[in-house]
Amino acid sequence: MATTSWSPQLLVFLLCFSSFTLIVVLGQRK
Repeated sequence: MATTSWSPQLLVFLLCFSSFTLIVVLGQRK
């Protein structure tokens, strides 16, 4: 398994997803 299947597009998607989840959680805690 020497295939680098971690494309920048996937990393950007994960970053946006985590940011969106954090915003939703913080928005519902107030």
